[in-house]
Amino acid sequence: MSRIPPDKLRIGRSLLAGGPITQELLQAELDRQGKGASVLGKALLKAGFPNEEDLIYPLLAKLRIPRINAKNTKIPLETVALLPEELATQHQLLPLDRMGNLLVVVTSDVGNDEGMSAVRAHTGMTVFPIQSDPKSCSADEFLGIVRDYYRRAREANVQFTPSAAAQGQPGGSPQAVAASTNGVLTAIPIGPPSEDSFYKRFLTAGPIPAVQKDM
Repeated sequence: MSRIPPDKLRIGRSLLAGGPITQELLQAELDRQGKGASVLGKALLKAGFPNEEDLIYPLLAKLRIPRINAKNTKIPLETVALLPEELATQHQLLPLDRMGNLLVVVTSDVGNDEGMSAVRAHTGMTVFPIQSDPKSCSADEFLGIVRDYYRRAREANVQFTPSAAAQGQPGGSPQAVAASTNGVLTAIPIGPPSEDSFYKRFLTAGPIPAVQKDM
């Protein structure tokens, strides 16, 4: 595959940094504002922004979500303390490791877009999910593991990490996190839980068609 020319690479990075715009998102916003028939609206629609499938299928074609057995995975209590118990139990996930501004979490449902958004909003970090293998650990068993970790953290008087907003980091809302991070997972749009079904919907969209490369 040919390398992307520097000028196009710069434009691509700029678009990712601002948050990817899809044809569906653009059309919805133009319809909401009643500007679809305007000169600007027509120009934007003719610009050829990708459809949601055009973005998600190449991503999933290369991305293979790793799985682990949550029952025999040891997590330091200091790492568990990166997220509050209420958030972790509500969305059934556990912080597994932190590498700079990347937070790795293990979860019983990697398609839980609301949970991923909540973690990003709380920590201000880019989040990478790892699947808790359902064959070795059911969702109910995983939730029991989550609760047990937080029980032990409380008993050990582990200090819990304050939210990104409390630390003065970008955060406090999914939109603020999306605008401030430029990691791989920002290719997945972040929005209100009622609308942010992009990742979850296409994660279970069935067989991924072959990706045609014309570079």
